[in-house]
Amino acid sequence: MTEKEIADKLEELAKGIRDGKVLQENYNGGWQDVAYPRWELLVRGLRVKSEPKYIPFTADDWRKFNETIIEGEKQGEMHTVRWWCKNGCMLSTADIPPRSQFVTYQYLCDKYVFNATSKPVGKEVKE
Repeated sequence: MTEKEIADKLEELAKGIRDGKVLQENYNGGWQDVAYPRWELLVRGLRVKSEPKYIPFTADDWRKFNETIIEGEKQGEMHTVRWWCKNGCMLSTADIPPRSQFVTYQYLCDKYVFNATSKPVGKEVKE
């Protein structure tokens, strides 16, 4: 079975359980009603992997990011980190003349991604 077929089958079974339907199990080539399916064998130890969470960098982190290229809110608009302070950092574009913009670290984390990795401009929180 493909992953999609498995997902469809699990969805069908979950709907049946929610609707109070009787489930059956294929046993020795025939179908038999199952009063208490062994779901824990299927679901124990499984979960949907959560998306990584990011928190803003601080001024201490930014020492290593001078001249780092990041992608802005408008896709394809590149910015370079020019300088940083305790409240945020100054970005500039490659336009001629360059446009500069001061942003907070939270705003950067929410709206920008690293050009090289497409990950948010922030620290990944490990779970």
